[in-house]
Amino acid sequence: MNERVEVFGARRGLTGILTESDAAANANAPTILLTNVGIQTRVGPGRIWVELARRLAASGFPVLRFDLSGMGDSAVRSGGASESERAVLDMRDAMDHLGRKYGAKHFVVIGFCSGTDAAHGVALADPRVAGMIWVEGYAYRTRRFLVRWHMKRLLSLHRWRRYARSQLARLRLTAGQRRSLGEEDLIFTRDYPTRELLSRQLEELLHRGVRILAVYSGADNITYGYSGQFFEMMPGAFRGRVDELFVPEADHLFTTPEHRRALVEQLAGWIEDRFGERPTLRTGT
Repeated sequence: MNERVEVFGARRGLTGILTESDAAANANAPTILLTNVGIQTRVGPGRIWVELARRLAASGFPVLRFDLSGMGDSAVRSGGASESERAVLDMRDAMDHLGRKYGAKHFVVIGFCSGTDAAHGVALADPRVAGMIWVEGYAYRTRRFLVRWHMKRLLSLHRWRRYARSQLARLRLTAGQRRSLGEEDLIFTRDYPTRELLSRQLEELLHRGVRILAVYSGADNITYGYSGQFFEMMPGAFRGRVDELFVPEADHLFTTPEHRRALVEQLAGWIEDRFGERPTLRTGT
């Protein structure tokens, strides 16, 4: 396994690790791009990106995991671009660098939670993207989800006990403390696209030949709760065209080693199945 530091981008401000196999790589394999998950560095939650990079490299897929500008070891990008615009610029800088230095032509982008914004944005902006994976990406509640969610809460004795304790604790607070408790203290928010806009964007990507996988956990997910929800929450006919993976036992960050290892194998297996040969893309609309 070869792992080396790559420094690239505007003023060489972006830093990442390129992972490749010692053996001869498949010249037609797309390069995989991994970036930060929330405020975490390029290693990912529980070092999942490190594990995935090495697993994919062993199958002949080069992997670059790098810090977006202003995070980890990457410098702040100058200019007035928004956070989402900067992330797309960073990812395109990564593709440009890998294309010039190693001849990379096609890429699979993977976004985890808030990282979905960057992956989705660059997939729309750049025809070199051949595949996109969301892990805990955009999700919208459905009627079926709400029924299941409320039934689960109603039938949970633990939840009733916790609710009773919280109400008793609240009664002990002063009026001022209760007012303070009710105020929202938003540290981080994300603007989801509307379902209709996202549906149109997915259609555009599918028409271009981009392969898409959406992965969701179920243990503590407050918006996604059953296999097949993706196809019910999205207007449009995506069943059989977008792949969905629902892992009901896993939490949001796939915290346990068992769930993390399983996810690495599932992501690697999907990429191997879909990109064993050179991807064929249509650049027209």
